[in-house]
Amino acid sequence: MSVLELKEIYKIFGSGHGHIALKNINLVLDKGEFAAVMGPSGSGKTTLMNVTSTVMKASSGKVIIDGLDMEHLNEEELAVIRREKVGFVFQDFRLIDNLNVRENIILPLVLKGLKANEIDNKLNRIKDILNLEDIVNKKSIYELSGGQKQKIAIARAIIHEPLMLFADEPTGKLDSDSANNIMNLFQAINKNFHMSIIMVTHNPLSASFCDRVLFLRDGEIYNEIYKGEEKNNFHKRILDVVAFLGGKTYDL
Repeated sequence: MSVLELKEIYKIFGSGHGHIALKNINLVLDKGEFAAVMGPSGSGKTTLMNVTSTVMKASSGKVIIDGLDMEHLNEEELAVIRREKVGFVFQDFRLIDNLNVRENIILPLVLKGLKANEIDNKLNRIKDILNLEDIVNKKSIYELSGGQKQKIAIARAIIHEPLMLFADEPTGKLDSDSANNIMNLFQAINKNFHMSIIMVTHNPLSASFCDRVLFLRDGEIYNEIYKGEEKNNFHKRILDVVAFLGGKTYDL
């Protein structure tokens, strides 16, 4: 069962011929699938993420989320999709400074108007899965390390149990140990919630945690590879494609 379909997506910036950022993108993401998107700088990764998550409108083509054609929805209906069907994780965490850790996590539920006992039940569930016991009651986010801040940002993104999680360079500001911890969390979320995840990354090791990797070049899907049964060889296969496309442009 698919949760996302992209059909012949084009995105053009500017008037006239303009700049073609995405060309004829076709993609199906199944429920519970974990996919990474890689590509050189300027290949269209962020534009693809923005169009897919409805933050940006495609110039042509269809974005279908949970069977709904986004083109037929008004702005209010699109806002509901973003609020209820998807979650977002960013490189720079985007936590709210004047809220404590718990308040940052439960913010989507508070805005949704859930009762206190419902909020507590949802928080307790993700607290166990994400191993938040040691940090959830801290009074200030300034007490947290970078890896811990990303943990809280992830908790906030999934507490309403969306269909899909969009992650834009989630390990970009983390050291290697923290990055591995965060990728293990994504795998736990994928397994426990059966949640579909799309992650933009420049890091081949992070990408190797996924089920498949799509490679963009000049706005098009150039190649995609699947993990399958060859888990130990998946990282090397990713590195091979990155090297072919031009490894230096990935900031490795």
